[in-house]
Amino acid sequence: MNDTTPKQLLLQAVANFPYPDMQRTDFTAGSLEPDFEGVVNFCEKHTFYAGKICHERIEGCAWFVLHVEGQVIDLTMRAHFARKGDWQNGQILPDDERLQGRYDVNTRQWTLEIAPY
Repeated sequence: MNDTTPKQLLLQAVANFPYPDMQRTDFTAGSLEPDFEGVVNFCEKHTFYAGKICHERIEGCAWFVLHVEGQVIDLTMRAHFARKGDWQNGQILPDDERLQGRYDVNTRQWTLEIAPY
């Protein structure tokens, strides 16, 4: 991980996510500080504007998950989308599918796919 901190890695990954209007929420879990075994496990939730379909605003909601163990860095995300942010009645994808991704810290690029979770 060289001199890059877990927080810097996460900020970099969120900044390189293909939706520019990322808004961090207060929902987080874990810690960006290594535990007693030197492992970092942390996730945080962001919302974003994903575009329009037939004049309806589409909102996105993504969880970014960072796991660092030794030199192994795993940074993933899972997102879903809804018309006008109506997460109960306006979801775009089926209940069992999400946009999922893995971040490559070397190339600073996301690989994304819609898949069951």
